Amino acid sequence: PCIDIDMITDMAGSINNPYMPGDSGSYEKAAAGGGKHSSHSDSYDGMPVIAIARDDAFCFYYQDNLEMLQSLGCTVEYFSPLADEPVPEYASGLIIGGGYPENHLEALAANKITSESVRKCIESGMPCIAECGGFMYLGRCIDGKNMTGLLDVESSNTGHLVRFGYVTVTADRDTLLLKKGQSIKAHEFHYYDSSDNGAACTASKTNGRSWQCIHAENNIFAGYPHMHFASNMGAAEKFVRSCGEYKRLKMR
Repeated sequence: PCIDIDMITDMAGSINNPYMPGDSGSYEKAAAGGGKHSSHSDSYDGMPVIAIARDDAFCFYYQDNLEMLQSLGCTVEYFSPLADEPVPEYASGLIIGGGYPENHLEALAANKITSESVRKCIESGMPCIAECGGFMYLGRCIDGKNMTGLLDVESSNTGHLVRFGYVTVTADRDTLLLKKGQSIKAHEFHYYDSSDNGAACTASKTNGRSWQCIHAENNIFAGYPHMHFASNMGAAEKFVRSCGEYKRLKMR
């Protein structure tokens, strides 16, 4: 079978997405220094600030997702693990997306400021979404190089495509983003695999294949699937509420 890319592009362009409020916070603006950032003074007293790890190691994000978080009142703030930057001190939520951490293992293993900051934030209860490469970064090691060690997981290159395609992720128990029985659309595309991919959810394809996925320990939602919030707005709202609750506890 073949894929009609032009048809898919036309269909995507025709969708009127109410959760895409203009171009504020776009990756192009962020890269040029014009993204939606905020100073400590004008953000901490408002809605939650969501820290986004973004650089050459963690570069895959659905722009729709980031803009949806902004439409819910959040501020998006970027930081770079490759530059050994800490999670912004006034952040109330953390997202570490996919990308190519395997191409930057030496730097990520050496950058202790970032890894210790990420670890401290998550251990303090900060809500965290980690997808694919971000999930691997939360583990003990990637190809033998030490990472944050927050999850008891080792990841390595299999030399072949492990999973590829669109899936429906259904929660088998209550999690940070989904209550038991709720679902969200996602995709997987990775050559790496991990010693423990989690078992809080089940990913299923239309051909009947399914497998367990997602670590959902307390304030973490981490695994290989890249999720799209437009398929379940409630997941984004649940994440934002958790970030707001964390912020209120932090300010006491």
